[in-house]
Amino acid sequence: MTKENTFQDKIKMEMKNVKRELFHEEIRSVFFALGFASNVACMITQPLSILILLNCFFVVFFLKLFKPTVKKQFVLAKHMDFLRSSMKEKVWTPKD
Repeated sequence: MTKENTFQDKIKMEMKNVKRELFHEEIRSVFFALGFASNVACMITQPLSILILLNCFFVVFFLKLFKPTVKKQFVLAKHMDFLRSSMKEKVWTPKD
Protein backbone atom coordinates (compact mmCIF):
# COMPACT_ATOMS: atom_id res chain seq x y z
CA MET A 1 0.00 0.00 0.00
CA THR A 2 1.41 3.37 -0.98
CA LYS A 3 1.38 6.53 1.03
CA GLU A 4 -1.15 7.97 -1.40
CA ASN A 5 -3.60 5.20 -0.64
CA THR A 6 -3.08 5.34 3.11
CA PHE A 7 -3.62 9.11 3.26
CA GLN A 8 -6.71 8.90 1.06
CA ASP A 9 -8.00 6.01 3.15
CA LYS A 10 -7.48 8.03 6.32
CA ILE A 11 -9.41 10.95 4.86
CA LYS A 12 -12.19 8.64 3.69
CA MET A 13 -12.38 7.03 7.13
CA GLU A 14 -12.48 10.46 8.79
CA MET A 15 -15.24 11.53 6.39
CA LYS A 16 -17.21 8.40 7.25
CA ASN A 17 -16.85 9.13 10.98
CA VAL A 18 -17.90 12.77 10.51
CA LYS A 19 -20.92 11.73 8.43
CA ARG A 20 -21.98 9.26 11.12
CA GLU A 21 -21.58 11.83 13.89
CA LEU A 22 -23.42 14.47 11.85
CA PHE A 23 -26.30 12.04 11.29
CA HIS A 24 -26.51 11.33 15.03
CA GLU A 25 -26.53 15.06 15.81
CA GLU A 26 -29.31 15.65 13.28
CA ILE A 27 -31.42 12.88 14.81
CA ARG A 28 -30.75 14.24 18.29
CA SER A 29 -31.79 17.75 17.25
CA VAL A 30 -35.04 16.40 15.78
CA PHE A 31 -35.88 14.72 19.08
CA PHE A 32 -35.04 17.90 21.02
CA ALA A 33 -37.25 19.94 18.70
CA LEU A 34 -40.10 17.44 19.10
CA GLY A 35 -39.71 17.51 22.88
CA PHE A 36 -39.74 21.30 22.87
CA ALA A 37 -42.81 21.44 20.62
CA SER A 38 -44.75 18.90 22.65
CA ASN A 39 -44.09 20.75 25.90
CA VAL A 40 -45.12 24.07 24.36
CA ALA A 41 -48.29 22.42 23.06
CA CYS A 42 -49.06 21.10 26.55
CA MET A 43 -48.53 24.57 28.02
CA ILE A 44 -50.91 26.10 25.48
CA THR A 45 -53.66 23.49 25.75
CA GLN A 46 -53.58 23.18 29.55
CA PRO A 47 -52.51 26.57 30.88
CA LEU A 48 -54.02 26.05 34.33
CA SER A 49 -52.58 22.61 34.91
CA ILE A 50 -50.28 21.85 37.83
CA LEU A 51 -47.85 20.39 35.30
CA ILE A 52 -47.21 23.87 33.88
CA LEU A 53 -44.09 24.27 36.03
CA LEU A 54 -42.76 20.93 34.87
CA ASN A 55 -43.46 21.88 31.27
CA CYS A 56 -41.66 25.21 31.73
CA PHE A 57 -38.66 23.34 33.07
CA PHE A 58 -38.64 20.96 30.10
CA VAL A 59 -39.02 23.79 27.58
CA VAL A 60 -35.89 25.44 28.98
CA PHE A 61 -34.15 22.05 29.20
CA PHE A 62 -34.80 21.21 25.54
CA LEU A 63 -33.74 24.67 24.39
CA LYS A 64 -30.45 24.36 26.27
CA LEU A 65 -29.83 20.93 24.75
CA PHE A 66 -30.79 22.03 21.24
CA LYS A 67 -28.36 24.95 20.96
CA PRO A 68 -25.07 22.99 21.29
CA THR A 69 -26.42 20.31 18.96
CA VAL A 70 -26.97 22.86 16.20
CA LYS A 71 -23.53 24.39 16.82
CA LYS A 72 -21.95 20.95 16.60
CA GLN A 73 -23.75 20.31 13.30
CA PHE A 74 -22.23 23.49 11.85
CA VAL A 75 -18.75 22.51 13.04
CA LEU A 76 -19.09 19.01 11.59
CA ALA A 77 -20.37 20.38 8.28
CA LYS A 78 -17.37 22.73 8.03
CA HIS A 79 -15.03 19.85 8.88
CA MET A 80 -16.64 17.72 6.16
CA ASP A 81 -16.19 20.53 3.61
CA PHE A 82 -12.53 20.80 4.60
CA LEU A 83 -12.01 17.05 4.15
CA ARG A 84 -13.68 17.10 0.74
CA SER A 85 -11.57 20.02 -0.43
CA SER A 86 -8.35 18.40 0.84
CA MET A 87 -9.11 15.27 -1.18
CA LYS A 88 -9.76 17.30 -4.34
CA GLU A 89 -6.88 19.78 -4.06
CA LYS A 90 -4.09 17.31 -3.39
CA VAL A 91 -2.17 16.22 -6.46
CA TRP A 92 -0.87 12.78 -5.64
CA THR A 93 2.65 11.92 -6.72
CA PRO A 94 4.73 8.81 -6.06
CA LYS A 95 6.86 10.86 -3.61
CA ASP A 96 3.90 11.40 -1.29
